[in-house]
Amino acid sequence: MSGRTMEAREMGEMNDVINAVSSAAVVQRRLYRLINAYCEPHGILDGLYESLEEAVLEAIAWLQERGVDPLLGLIGVEVSAANGDWRTLRLPGALLCPLLCPLPA
Repeated sequence: MSGRTMEAREMGEMNDVINAVSSAAVVQRRLYRLINAYCEPHGILDGLYESLEEAVLEAIAWLQERGVDPLLGLIGVEVSAANGDWRTLRLPGALLCPLLCPLPA
């Protein structure tokens, strides 16, 4: 096999790998989960959420059902990474949501 043919084949294989990685990155969607005050997955609010807003709204509703002020609840959020790990997006702290909290006058 000539050097040019081998180079072309190797380039084609490399392009296939790059395209596969690119396709996987496009398909990868981010998921969110809630964490407790110790930065561990929350023991009760253990669902996966499609958006940060959905996760925060769930946490606020849960705190309100229990009579806890969302400003005092220590709940954080993690986001899924492309490699399968979880990364802290928001440290546990007061949950503020412009949809539920009135703006100051």
